[in-house]
Amino acid sequence: MRTAARWRVDTVNFAVDTTGPTVSTLNPADGAAGVAVGQDLVVTFNETVQQGTGNITIHLAADNSVVQTIDVTSANVTVSGAQVTI
Repeated sequence: MRTAARWRVDTVNFAVDTTGPTVSTLNPADGAAGVAVGQDLVVTFNETVQQGTGNITIHLAADNSVVQTIDVTSANVTVSGAQVTI
C-alpha cells in the first residue's frame, strides 16, 4: 500500500552570468624582460574562475610563435578563486 506524498515547490530566482571573466593582472607583466625561465605565471581575473578543460598556449612576444602548450588539467595549472598559476 502506498501513502500519499505531499510536495511543495518554491519559486527560485537566480541570475546567469553571461559575461566571461577578464584578466585583471599578469605577473610577470605582459612583455616583461628578464623573467626567469622557471618562474610561475600568475593570471588574476576580475571574478572567480573554475578549472575546466582545454589548453593554455604560451606565445613568444617577438614573433607570436608558440613556445609551450599546457593542458589545463595538468599539475602545472592551479586555480584558486580568481587566480590561475601556471
